[in-house]
Amino acid sequence: MLTLTGTSRPAEMAEASEPPTDAFQPAVIAPPRQVGPFSNTVTYSMYPEKDPGAKPARREQIAYGTKNFEVARLFGRGFHGSRPLLKTDISCSDPEYRAWTAFDEEGERYYIWSVQVDEFAPYELEFDLGKLDLPPDALVTAEMVSGARHGEMTLSTTLPQDRKIRLQQPAQSAMLLTVHKRPLKQESISPEADAMVVQGEQSKTNFGAEKALRIGRNAGTGANAISFLKFKLPEGNADIQRAVLEMNGQSKSFNAYDGGFLFRVYAVEEGNWDEQEITAENAPGVNRTVSAMKKIDMKNYPLGHVISFNTPSQLLVDVTQAVREARKNGKGELDFVLIREVHWPSENTDGFEAVVSSREAGAEESPSLHLWR
Repeated sequence: MLTLTGTSRPAEMAEASEPPTDAFQPAVIAPPRQVGPFSNTVTYSMYPEKDPGAKPARREQIAYGTKNFEVARLFGRGFHGSRPLLKTDISCSDPEYRAWTAFDEEGERYYIWSVQVDEFAPYELEFDLGKLDLPPDALVTAEMVSGARHGEMTLSTTLPQDRKIRLQQPAQSAMLLTVHKRPLKQESISPEADAMVVQGEQSKTNFGAEKALRIGRNAGTGANAISFLKFKLPEGNADIQRAVLEMNGQSKSFNAYDGGFLFRVYAVEEGNWDEQEITAENAPGVNRTVSAMKKIDMKNYPLGHVISFNTPSQLLVDVTQAVREARKNGKGELDFVLIREVHWPSENTDGFEAVVSSREAGAEESPSLHLWR
């Protein structure tokens, strides 16, 4: 059972009653379709950038999708397959606010879809999960599409003692909350190595000892910055229920723009690089003069994207699929590439970049791979 309470303004509080357990509607749960590792990012296609002189691409390659696509992606994850619906009572000063709840029996998790249509005001929401059969410290995540968000993960936390999740939902936004019913054990891993490379005049320079990893596409100067992360995976056969890559960073620009800087996170097959030797001239899997992957396939694929802002913040990416694939294939390490690709032909991204703390910045700022079993 579920109780939702929400307010459109901090001064107004509301209450909700809870339906009985028979509020679940009988339904046939269809088996999930095999959508492959690309399922975490809905996209459209375009011809990829390539180094000068490289053989032109015969086919279009994966690129970025619209926010409408991202809304469909998140909603589909939580509500596909005729999953049982849990009646959701809402008390809110805005009658246009909506929320729905589904339960995934196979995955043992609840999905809450929250839609905020007000054009101007953010809402202070309270999700009361006290009557759900949840373990202490249940894992809760949120992913959001809004004016500033593009469907990425914005929250990873555990259920507090009062079993209420409180957060602010921006104007005109949609959010998917995922609440894990199964008791999970968390393990956090620091990177074995991380480094950035810079194309152009610094293509032979190694930046492995830097305290910051930069991600940027500067077509005008050719000084594209691409970053790499390497994690050693734990041994054992325990199933990974969820995996989240956490980074700490911010965007920087040559003007006052703070609309968010978006970059993509790839899982890549080739991990043959050394932190103290990698440069733009020998970096695996990427082009030498343009900010683009050499190939995108079932072994080198996008996991999701991150949006950074001028204010330093926590950056989160769901990498569950990549961790499961690596363990399934017997790999002991997992490599990520952080890269800003072109979104459309002739796009100008000069003067904007993301800066993420590296492991050299210290344990509190270092990237982490969080695993829940």
